[in-house]
Amino acid sequence: MSAVAPGRAVPPAVTAFAGLAVLVVALQTSGGFAVELLGPDLVLAAAGFVVTVTVLTAKDTAGWPVRLGAWYRDQLGRHGPLLLLVLLAGLAAVALLGRTQQVGQAAVDAAGGLLGVQNWVELLRAGALPLPPELTDLLFAHGDWYATRLDRIDPFGTLWLIALLVQFTLLWPLVLHGLRWVLRVRAGRGALRIVAVVALLAVLSVAAGLLRARWGADPVELAFGSHVRAAEFLLGATAGATAAALPRPTHRAAWPLAALGLGGLVASAVVATRWREDWLATGGPASAALATALVLLALHLDSGEPAGKLAGVLGRGLPLELGRSAYPILLLHAPVFWLIQLAVPGARPFALIAVGTALAWFLGLLVQDGLLRRRRDAAAGHPPRIGAVLRAGLAAALVAGLAATVVLADRRPVGSTGGPAVLVLGGSSGADAAAALAASRFSVVDATRPGCGLLPDPPVPDSPSRPTALAQAPLPAPDCTGTAARWRAAVAATRPVAVVLDLSADAAPRRAPSTLPAPCDPAFRALYRALVTDAVGALTAGAPGRPVLVPALGTDTGRPSADARSSCLDALLVEAVATHAALVRFDPDGPLCPVGYCRTVGEPGAPRFGDGVHLTGAGIAALAGPLEDRLVTLLAPDATATRTRGFATGCAPDREGIEDGC
Repeated sequence: MSAVAPGRAVPPAVTAFAGLAVLVVALQTSGGFAVELLGPDLVLAAAGFVVTVTVLTAKDTAGWPVRLGAWYRDQLGRHGPLLLLVLLAGLAAVALLGRTQQVGQAAVDAAGGLLGVQNWVELLRAGALPLPPELTDLLFAHGDWYATRLDRIDPFGTLWLIALLVQFTLLWPLVLHGLRWVLRVRAGRGALRIVAVVALLAVLSVAAGLLRARWGADPVELAFGSHVRAAEFLLGATAGATAAALPRPTHRAAWPLAALGLGGLVASAVVATRWREDWLATGGPASAALATALVLLALHLDSGEPAGKLAGVLGRGLPLELGRSAYPILLLHAPVFWLIQLAVPGARPFALIAVGTALAWFLGLLVQDGLLRRRRDAAAGHPPRIGAVLRAGLAAALVAGLAATVVLADRRPVGSTGGPAVLVLGGSSGADAAAALAASRFSVVDATRPGCGLLPDPPVPDSPSRPTALAQAPLPAPDCTGTAARWRAAVAATRPVAVVLDLSADAAPRRAPSTLPAPCDPAFRALYRALVTDAVGALTAGAPGRPVLVPALGTDTGRPSADARSSCLDALLVEAVATHAALVRFDPDGPLCPVGYCRTVGEPGAPRFGDGVHLTGAGIAALAGPLEDRLVTLLAPDATATRTRGFATGCAPDREGIEDGC
């Protein structure tokens, strides 16, 4: 089988620009930079340019145009093993350090990433594509988990972009070879016909995206849809086909094209920053990709012999090294940022960029160049080994998908003792309570919904800390409406002896719309009191003595999440416990923070909190005993009778279940 030998090599300046495009994506992932919408646009356009130039100029060792099979094997050997290692290692890290829902989403993401369809997974998760309700509940019961974690980085946040690159890289060579055959392009003759057809495809793709936006396409479709994002890839491919058709680079047009392209990028950055909501609907990504294509073509034209000043400056030193490591950095930077943020929750974006990108760079060099390249060179004469890698990756994807169906079972009883049922409701911290009770004498039903408390309006992130639809199109937030009816139905279905109700999500910093009152606003109090009354009625329907355990918000501890909003909401919850006989206060920070300080990941000792809000495995274990004991005490006959009398008379017991002042 003939091997792939490079044809006209991609100029170093173009390689360096691709690395800079990946760096822009990393800037977005860090969550602290304004020109965040351009990263994926630059990467897709650069990929279209590089793939087109490579395919149209690649030769085999005999000097003939390379066969597609050899080209695909070469690409798989270069990119497949690292993707497989990163996703499996990332899934293992989430399983060790994350929570059940995170593991479930990570399993789905790993499967989508290994199969190259993660952008479609995001579309399904966001509800932009039809899916049977049963399958939706199974795979996406929690929606986008990281979207509910304010200012937290998703270790798999770039997989949708990598999936687009995989799809286009697989399909585009087939299209180019088909065009070669249809247009009868031979030995360099007729190359301009390919340029014309590719340009026409790019124009049609841009027009299709604009028409979809005009016809009311969901913003998530415009952000993730392959049929829309293909325009950016094709614009870069048009520049790549033009570069491949030129007999030799010429410096004459380089500077005008570079000036026009850079000006377009600056204009696109301004528009993306000021008119963020309209960026996708008005063809913003296509305009940025067109400007990128002009810059890439200019760099190619300026890379003759000798190279011009533009290509000479960019195609050497640090930019060139960044470009050579672009693929490992694109894969590794999000997991590395995530690990750093776990270890140092207060890490600022600049620190993530400086330390995290350098660490991703080093790991990429170590794994791809130091390990995988040696293995690939050793297996160069054994193509079946590359196929074995692919089969292993597909098997891993299936295993990850199976893992998702197992761990995303939060709607089912998570306790298997067959004892009396305890229903857990509220936000994501409630899932920690459900996990703590899983091995107790109770049968636990986890019906929590991350991001939801009593308020019908879900929280929104302060900072879109990843290059996903949170940056390019707001993801549909969790459905927090109809709380009383939904909880009434859950109570009727499970008939619990007790309810654990987590309301910490109602203290989120920002909600949509932004005009809603905050917990410390006077208008919030009347609103929340009414919601509490409705919730108590729903949760005690048919069983006035049923206790509703309301965890305190940890405002008196060293928990990083404690702030003014939490204090104000906690004061309202104290008032609610004093008003409603069914409500009982529980202080989780007693067992979690025994010395008045809550240890997080990265601090000495067994950390109880992974991010200041959600519990680690050690935290869940520490909470299990006290929470079970509290429920046992509340369900004692005397305590139940006291609550029932208090419910009938409107007199609330104190926190130990004894009537106070009745």
